[in-house]
Amino acid sequence: MTFTTLAMATIRVRKRADGSVRYTAQIRIKRDGVQVYQETQSFVRKQAARAWIRKRESTLDQPGAIERLCRTGVRVKDMIDRYLIEVEKARHLGKTKRGTLTAISHSHFGRLSDTDTNTQALAATSRTW
Repeated sequence: MTFTTLAMATIRVRKRADGSVRYTAQIRIKRDGVQVYQETQSFVRKQAARAWIRKRESTLDQPGAIERLCRTGVRVKDMIDRYLIEVEKARHLGKTKRGTLTAISHSHFGRLSDTDTNTQALAATSRTW
């Protein structure tokens, strides 16, 4: 399948209430006339906005980059449930392991998407136990 990809970058100047100026850099990517990705970042200097645009566009030009960024996450609970089903087919899980995984899947951490998990979320979950 061949896509016609068009990347457009814009830098807008906006004045803040205190009189200072901010530069808002925006990248929009269209494929076959449909917008598939958008990203915006604000900067104090126009030079920084230009550098960010160059860097992000080169990153987004990599094969599969936009697909990875637009990917929707899977909940940790769904991953644990699938793990329990798949592993149970191969061998019996112990009561402690099954109980611990079930407790994690029912906790706040289990409701998180895999794209939202990080060490802070894991540490916060472990503190509540």
